[in-house]
Amino acid sequence: MHSFGINENEIKRVLRAFGYEHEREAIDSNECSYTLYDGTLRLMEELGFSRIQLHNLGYYVVLLKKPYDVSWEHVRQSCLYASSVNAMKAKYGGYVLQERLAEAGEIPLSSIGFRQLEMFAEEMRRRGVQVPQNFLEEGILELADHAVLIIPAHVVPDPVSTVGMGDTISSSAYAYEHSGC
Repeated sequence: MHSFGINENEIKRVLRAFGYEHEREAIDSNECSYTLYDGTLRLMEELGFSRIQLHNLGYYVVLLKKPYDVSWEHVRQSCLYASSVNAMKAKYGGYVLQERLAEAGEIPLSSIGFRQLEMFAEEMRRRGVQVPQNFLEEGILELADHAVLIIPAHVVPDPVSTVGMGDTISSSAYAYEHSGC
């Protein structure tokens, strides 16, 4: 196993199971992209995954261990594809038909996700990390041994179905990432 998908609630249970109470408590008291990043980074270190994708309402936090076989940009594109698939699942329920995917382009990416990009950049700068000028447009921060991507996602108001959304996000992103598209 190289990739792991998890949501904001599941990560707290996993962090507790591995004894990372500080990171779990930080998420509990201030759930946002940078506390989720810290928790996800602990899991990556503990479990040795090369890729962890955390999905939350309106955005994804993706960690990629270096070296990684796929470009950061393609991973981001894969997550945006997964967000489109998930948006159509939320809108219509059931299986997502390929011909409906273009409709996701009519749904704007979440303002929640764009605010999380800003907050993440602010926090990383506060921590002394050099954040690239284009981070708010690209959502990619390369660090010494890994990269983190903060990716705004679609949010569909009044979804028909939410069952299986996390699995849809994780599997669609990973499949697209390795499909050669």
